[in-house]
Amino acid sequence: MTGVKMKLIPRLIDRYFLPSVESIDDTLAKSQMSLASVKKGVGFGSAGVHISHALSYAISSKVIDYNPDGYPTDYLLIPHGLSAIITALAVFSEIGYVSPDRCMYLAQILGANTGNVKRLEAGKCLAGCLCHYMKRLGIPNGLSGLGSTEDDIPEIIEETLKILRLTCLSPILVCDTLLEGILHKSLTIDKSF
Repeated sequence: MTGVKMKLIPRLIDRYFLPSVESIDDTLAKSQMSLASVKKGVGFGSAGVHISHALSYAISSKVIDYNPDGYPTDYLLIPHGLSAIITALAVFSEIGYVSPDRCMYLAQILGANTGNVKRLEAGKCLAGCLCHYMKRLGIPNGLSGLGSTEDDIPEIIEETLKILRLTCLSPILVCDTLLEGILHKSLTIDKSF
């Protein structure tokens, strides 16, 4: 059931995500994205989530001076979705080889021509598609755009490795070396993808 629900979400995202953000009056797009969100919640609850979400908690706890547009300014915060997507490109690049068919499927739905993409490059292909969305929506340029620096990486790694309920769900072993590579690639997105 999880696989069926999750396969519907990318199609909804491809068709309605950008219009739901870029047009305040597009109620169809907004309602379809609400539907996608509910389906995602069911799917994630059944399938589990791993590295990007584990990293997001540690990243959010390191907020120094970032405040997203449209959010209260009386305290600092990084919304969970933002702190998760900021490392997703590097995560897909690192683990895409584990499930290349799923990565290719998602990349195709999001507009990529995957005809010449090698299976081992499927995660990087998907990361490139997501990077396009992120740039179009004005997502900050990586961890540095959120105020984090290379000096924050050891503490982010330490905090992430404590979140076993998420890291143990990863299809590959989550260790400090893997996380260090992901975080370094995530410092500035436009130079990595």
